[in-house]
Amino acid sequence: MTRSRTLEEHRLRIARAIEHLETHLDEPLDVVSLARVACISEFHFHRVFRAIVGESAMSHVRRLRLERAARQLRTSDRKVIDIALEAGFEVHEAFTRAFSSQFGVSPSDYRRAHARGAAHAPASPPPSFARVEAREPITVLALRHVGAYSDVGATWSALYSAAFSRGLGGAAYGLCYDDPEVTDPSRFRYDACLAVGAVEPLGELRSHTIAGGTYAVTLHRGSYSSLGESYGLLTRWALERDLEIVPDASVERYLAAPGTVPEADLCTEIALRIG
Repeated sequence: MTRSRTLEEHRLRIARAIEHLETHLDEPLDVVSLARVACISEFHFHRVFRAIVGESAMSHVRRLRLERAARQLRTSDRKVIDIALEAGFEVHEAFTRAFSSQFGVSPSDYRRAHARGAAHAPASPPPSFARVEAREPITVLALRHVGAYSDVGATWSALYSAAFSRGLGGAAYGLCYDDPEVTDPSRFRYDACLAVGAVEPLGELRSHTIAGGTYAVTLHRGSYSSLGESYGLLTRWALERDLEIVPDASVERYLAAPGTVPEADLCTEIALRIG
């Protein structure tokens, strides 16, 4: 096997481990189980994961759990201890230390700072700004991008090329796992997705299911660069109606492809799952 093929094989194996940990973040995770999912020896898994991802496997798990906790502190009234337990910390003090180390402030101070910021937020969106709807699960062909959301173009090109070569096509969705207010842009996780139904995975492309459930949904018109404004208003709309936002990926559906309409006429449906 050539060096390039060996690297590609290891990237695919680490991708399997990452998908596993992302979908089992509420459960106990350790290097042994993740190495088993990746089909790599525990000894080599440490080195390979760090070389490909840029941090150790357990540091990665810890960071994702703490970032999810930060999103919950910003968008819910849940008790700090409950958020700590969900993040895998059995002792409140341990959670406070870990959170403070990552974000520079305690969980309580972080929540208060967000509450102060909310007091200066723009006027509340009208009731017609969004709607609540039930959705069925959607099976998609997905390709992962890690980095700034503005740099996803190459990922979409690769996805369309691979899908079209297999005679596949469908509605275009984007899954945004990280909040720009919480996560460093270099670590943003984004899945470019085509609703093609169940298919065999190919290389880094994988079959994935967008979760069904109840969503708060709105329509964003215009440039993708201003999507953050619509997300902020949608979050505010949901919170003002006592809707608890589930801290998983937001779902974007692209109703007009870039280049087919003027940027000002782009339409993106954005949805946040609520519990």
